[in-house]
Amino acid sequence: MSGLPNLVNAGVTKAGTTSLFGYLAQHPDVCAADEKDINYFSPLRFGDAPEATLDEYAAHFSHCTGQRYRLDASPDYFTGGAALVEALDRALPDPRVIIVLRDPVARLWSSYTFKRARGVLPDGSTFRSVFEADLEARRTGADRTRAGEHHRTLSTGFYLENLRPWMELLGNRLSIVFLEQLAADPVGRMRQVFGWLGIDTSVADRLEYSVRNPTVHARSQGLRRVAETINRRLDPFFRRFPRVEQGLRSLYTRVNAGDLGERFTEEDREMVAHLYGAATAELADYLRDHGYDDLPHWLGPAGS
Repeated sequence: MSGLPNLVNAGVTKAGTTSLFGYLAQHPDVCAADEKDINYFSPLRFGDAPEATLDEYAAHFSHCTGQRYRLDASPDYFTGGAALVEALDRALPDPRVIIVLRDPVARLWSSYTFKRARGVLPDGSTFRSVFEADLEARRTGADRTRAGEHHRTLSTGFYLENLRPWMELLGNRLSIVFLEQLAADPVGRMRQVFGWLGIDTSVADRLEYSVRNPTVHARSQGLRRVAETINRRLDPFFRRFPRVEQGLRSLYTRVNAGDLGERFTEEDREMVAHLYGAATAELADYLRDHGYDDLPHWLGPAGS
């Protein structure tokens, strides 16, 4: 079916996928879906079939007018395992897939603060209490169930467990981007991404590189909900005019930004680094074996 996406930003959550989606969408050879997080294939994470038809999925790209790539960004796909990867590869027309990785220690804290800002954690939650609950869910396998998926953030940071099926099936149709490198040199990194896609790399020099989806701790949850509704409804407009979005986001931050009231202590950081240490070192070796020599600092020799 020609109207389906052939470029997928498959994860990971809280690793800059929204920003990358916005950057890619500005290229004239890329037509982004009418919304991010369509999650068509996500039910496969739990052994279920997609809830929508392929025609309904393709309808999210009905506005596209012949661009070389149609872009879906659904970060939940990363943890879907071989069944999801195989289904995606069968259904989509020779897809290219991008995965964004971030230091798993920083990412875990970011995910926690995002959930706190959204008001989705139980009252009285702390980073330690959420960490322990996620760790127990990983131990029992509850984080792999639909009911326990809100505990999956910790397991996602064991990147290699989830990355292998993507690498093994897609080969050079998969590209890994590291958030730290993208943030430090967005023009250079987007030139590399566009080169990999075989489209005009010079467009990277003209993109608007504001950060999308930053975590803002709201003083008023009501105002936060209103802002989120507006953002969802105007998302296609904001992708065409990213500077307008950035201006409105700055205004919202001045009006409604508050303080989390909790800090990521050095003891917390060391605890999380110890948890991920061996797995991160193994990931570094795996990536080097697959031709990724330019790795960020957290994938150094010690995996830290």
